[in-house]
Amino acid sequence: QSYDPAFAYELATIIEDGVVVPVDTVSTKQLIFGKPDGTSVTKTALFTTTGVDGKIQYITEAAFLDVAGLWAVQGYVTFPGGFDGRSAIENFLVKDNVV
Repeated sequence: QSYDPAFAYELATIIEDGVVVPVDTVSTKQLIFGKPDGTSVTKTALFTTTGVDGKIQYITEAAFLDVAGLWAVQGYVTFPGGFDGRSAIENFLVKDNVV
């Protein structure tokens, strides 16, 4: 059973000393979703705008949210020169359908 139609999940990737780090030059953009059942899935992300704002997003496909409960998501990017970084982990709740 799927619990939600497709939606866009947006995430500020890396915040350093309270300032969002631009990600417009990264070669890898991913969002890693942790499901309530302990499994995870990694999705290629897109820039929300140009990446200068530090934000990436993944637009889910229908039936992506296939397990009710508390999900986690974390951004992962690779900068030129090989430095990679991860965002803080964010959580969101997926509830069962009413009917």
